[in-house]
Amino acid sequence: MLSNLVWNYWGLTDRLTYYENLDIDRVDTQHFGYCKNELISRGLIDDEILPLSDYRASGF
Repeated sequence: MLSNLVWNYWGLTDRLTYYENLDIDRVDTQHFGYCKNELISRGLIDDEILPLSDYRASGF
């Protein structure tokens, strides 16, 4: 998982590109959820922030 230091260093477009290129079949679902929630909180994705446990339970 990306550390907060690396995540904060990246520019907004880098973060969005990283998220868009995640292979949902190979990445940990909680990591996917963490990335998505960060992008939502920063206004890059218009969606609802979900608890990470929801991603684990759904097998997103």
